[in-house]
Amino acid sequence: MATTRYQEGKASYYEVLEAQQLLFPAENTLSRLEAARRLAVIQLYKALGGGWETEPSVDGVVRSGSSPHPMETES
Repeated sequence: MATTRYQEGKASYYEVLEAQQLLFPAENTLSRLEAARRLAVIQLYKALGGGWETEPSVDGVVRSGSSPHPMETES
């Protein structure tokens, strides 16, 4: 918004810089919160027994991300 006001001649470039100084830390905080939320979801899945386990298949080859449900098969 400050950039638009600057381009229209309604604000100085100093106002643009001030707005950016407020924006960048806010974006950084948002990024950290999103990462923390994703980690919390992963911890929840693990706590509920969701599968990120690596198990050997029938042929002895270890496959990452195998299904946690024994009735489901890989394609």
